[in-house]
Amino acid sequence: MKKRILVGVPLALLLLAVVFIDSIYLTFLILLFGVVAQFEMSKALNKAGYTPTLWTGIVFLVLIFPADYYFGIKGVFLLFAIMTGLNMCWAVLYRKRNFMDIIMSEFMLCYPALPFYFLFMIKTIDPHVMSVLAMCMTLVIASLNDTLAYFIGSKFGKRKMAPELSPKKTIEGAIGGIVGSVVIGFVILMLLVGKSFPDIHWMHLLFGCLASSIFAVVGDLIASAVKRFCKIKDFGHIFPGHGGVLDRLDSYLLSSIAIYTYFSIFIL
Repeated sequence: MKKRILVGVPLALLLLAVVFIDSIYLTFLILLFGVVAQFEMSKALNKAGYTPTLWTGIVFLVLIFPADYYFGIKGVFLLFAIMTGLNMCWAVLYRKRNFMDIIMSEFMLCYPALPFYFLFMIKTIDPHVMSVLAMCMTLVIASLNDTLAYFIGSKFGKRKMAPELSPKKTIEGAIGGIVGSVVIGFVILMLLVGKSFPDIHWMHLLFGCLASSIFAVVGDLIASAVKRFCKIKDFGHIFPGHGGVLDRLDSYLLSSIAIYTYFSIFIL
């Protein structure tokens, strides 16, 4: 636990510091984490006996930002289609690959590559102060949820939430994490709205925090399901006490999709 806190707190502060800077650094950080996550996922699937096409996932992740910049969402879908075609062609040309390797290659395009794209899309929200609000809602709420769920679950957890996926997660911890992160996050954002952030309706803040918190739990469970499928404990060992990039950012990835979708439909 001590190691988790010593690594987790500085990492969270680093992410928030980069978020507040309207620069190219956040894009590079998202790209770096995304590429590392692709390698981690490929390694995990290798241990499960599959041979996904790693290079198409890396190329997709690297080109997804310029594709969006120059061609918008159409460019992203076109890039996805091209990488899908290459996955199929590569599987035909490389005889050792089988049909399931194609499926796993496609899976890597969808996860974790696409969720990192949503993190990037949050960064591009205009004006920049609205982008910062959305990114904080993604990172802060997901981090609060993860921390509170761990402590509450350790102390009060009795009923297992998904024992077949993550034996240590409890219903009490999940509920405590969601309620606690929504309440704390909502209070913090309400104090900042009108000062550091745009003056938006309190209901948007509340429902945004709720969506981020719920999808943070879902993202954590998805990562646990993949690890259970691959029969591994962690995706990597980059962050002591946390595991790899995917172990640390799994809750952020689904939260980013929820927050960008909410902002796109109801706020922007």
